[in-house]
Amino acid sequence: MRKNTMLLTNLAIFPLVVVATSDIVARSVPGDRVLALNFNKQKYQGNGHYSSRLGKRTVESVINNEYLGYYIDVEVGTPPQKIRLVLDTGSSDVWIPSTSSKLCRSRKNPCTQGAYDPALSTSRKVVSGGAFKIAYLDGTQARGDFVTEKFSFANHTIPDLQIGIGYEINDSAGVMGIGFPANTAAEVAYPGFVEGLVSHGFINSHAYSLYLNDQESDTGSILFGGIDTKKYTGELRSLPILIGDDELVPTQFLVDLSSIGFVGKNGTEKPVSTEKLQVVLDSGSSLTYLPNSTIGPIIKEVGGYWQRDAGAYVVPCSLSNNYEEFVTFQFGEPLGPKIKVPLEELTNFAIDVKGDLIPDEDGNPICYFGIQPQPKDEDDIYIFGDTFLRSAYVVYDLDGQEIWMAQTVYNATESNILEIRNSTKTKSGVPSVKGVEDEPKFTPTTAEAKETIRPNMGLRVQASGMFSFAIGIVGCIMGAMV
Repeated sequence: MRKNTMLLTNLAIFPLVVVATSDIVARSVPGDRVLALNFNKQKYQGNGHYSSRLGKRTVESVINNEYLGYYIDVEVGTPPQKIRLVLDTGSSDVWIPSTSSKLCRSRKNPCTQGAYDPALSTSRKVVSGGAFKIAYLDGTQARGDFVTEKFSFANHTIPDLQIGIGYEINDSAGVMGIGFPANTAAEVAYPGFVEGLVSHGFINSHAYSLYLNDQESDTGSILFGGIDTKKYTGELRSLPILIGDDELVPTQFLVDLSSIGFVGKNGTEKPVSTEKLQVVLDSGSSLTYLPNSTIGPIIKEVGGYWQRDAGAYVVPCSLSNNYEEFVTFQFGEPLGPKIKVPLEELTNFAIDVKGDLIPDEDGNPICYFGIQPQPKDEDDIYIFGDTFLRSAYVVYDLDGQEIWMAQTVYNATESNILEIRNSTKTKSGVPSVKGVEDEPKFTPTTAEAKETIRPNMGLRVQASGMFSFAIGIVGCIMGAMV
């Protein structure tokens, strides 16, 4: 996103675990043009690489959440150079750090996710020297060249993808944006990764579906050009993607939220807010943001409170096993999708830089809520990140300019992949097929989850001094740097 974003500055979200190395799993669906990228997790304790702009779950494989972001393993250039990039639905540029950058050459902060040496590649073609300039609201910046390069992932290759090469960077992780072309950091919009998949015949439509699964699951997937009917329940329902003020075309996945509710243990839903809000569905953010006046009633229901030092809402850690109470989100009434998020998915343990749980004065763990207030100095567009997206199966249809959503099925064991055909503004190419008939059962993934307190995902905070809440949003582009 170019605007409509925020950065809270006092608590960095980190996962409690780090992933091991794994193989890329990518496949095309026989008979259809669908590219399925699956990811798995293997957990172990360890220290992650610090990055203030990303806060994500830990995932292993093609999409790796080792440290803070969902990473996709790619190879760039000829001969191929292996690099790991953050996959982000909220931005549109693919850019990679250069080995010649000061940061990558330093001993203190090497580019552990890989870096690119232009001098070693025979397939690099400069599009515009010095034209790549991008900055994020958390202060992350990159400058360099726009080039076309051979770009490979699994057994697929785009021979001439336009990417940015970061010669001047202050963060070691490159980004793989898969948003609208109009959101690129170039003077003139250019075809991005999704456009490259279509133009080279890997998929037929500029569309993909995202299945994050729950916090403790071992699997998840992104399907370029397709949906999986076994990963959601009921019907996929559509929402028009809104066009922002002073814009002619969509630049971000902006939709209308109609109301919010709370379902208690008795199954009765209480209204929380009927205020109409505009929200952005952004996998580059780990948290979900709402007006403080909306969060207050929810916090009261769950027994939470505002922690002044951290500048964040704290909730009882026992909620990490609460699959009986939900926060509900109704989009585009009356026929839009309604997603319910169990409190388990909204409870995050605080950990220190060593990965240890941070106790309160009585020695008990501290847990932060997965929905936090948007800063008052930000505009009225709210970010819905992973704490919401884990409970929703989301189809991003760039051709039809629509978002399709349904309730996710956690830990689905079956798969039924269907191709998304070419959409238009008047006719959707997203298959109108019902998912799993039964309501999803919100149950713990493992026996370990039955314990009274179970660390789902860690919120890493400073070891001393004030807590800091630095939630960076990869897809939140400030615009070209001057």
